[in-house]
Amino acid sequence: LYGYQAHKTLKAPAVTVNVDELPQENKPKQFSGGVGHFTMTPTISATELSANEPVTLRLDITGKGNMKLIKTPEVNWPEGFDVYDPKVNNSYQNTDSGSTGTKSIEYMAIPREPGDYTLPPVTLSYYDSETGDYRTLTTPSYQLHIKRAQKTQDGGQVSDYSQEDIKQLATDIRYIYTAELPETEDGAARPSSV
Repeated sequence: LYGYQAHKTLKAPAVTVNVDELPQENKPKQFSGGVGHFTMTPTISATELSANEPVTLRLDITGKGNMKLIKTPEVNWPEGFDVYDPKVNNSYQNTDSGSTGTKSIEYMAIPREPGDYTLPPVTLSYYDSETGDYRTLTTPSYQLHIKRAQKTQDGGQVSDYSQEDIKQLATDIRYIYTAELPETEDGAARPSSV
C-alpha cells in the first residue's frame, strides 16, 4: 500500500570477538601503537645548505594494518635549528583486514648557525602481526653541513637573526633600534638615524 509504514525489531545473533593482548615482553619503549606489517622510506631535501634555508625530512610509512594508531615518530633536530610542527598526509584505505596505504610525514627545520651537525636516526617500532613480534624501523643518520648565509642580490646580507648580529636585510627593512635615544634640547628623546 502507498504510504504504509510498519515498525519491526530485528535481532542479529551475538558475535564473540576474542582480542589478544600485545605481548609485554620485548616491547620497545618507543612502540608506535601500530599493528600490522610496515616499511619506512626516508627522504631528506638536502645535506648541504646555507643558514636560514629550510631542510625537510620526509618519512613514508607504507603497509597494511592499523595505520591510524601509528604515532608520529620524534625527530631530534640539532640544537640551534628552528623546528616546525610536522605535516601528516594519510593516503590509505580501510578494509576488513585493516588499513592499507601510506602515511607521509614531513618535518621541517631551519638551521640558524653555520657548522656541521648530525641528525640522529629516527625510529618507528610496531608489532608485526605476520611474524608475531615487535619490529623497529630506523632511518640512517644524516650529516648536515650548514654554510654561512649568502649575500642577497642587492648586497644586503641575510643574517643569522641573533639580536647581537642583526643587520639591515635590504634597503626597505630595518630592525628595531634598541639603544637609548639621544635627548633634544627640551629633554625629549628624539630618534636618530639607524
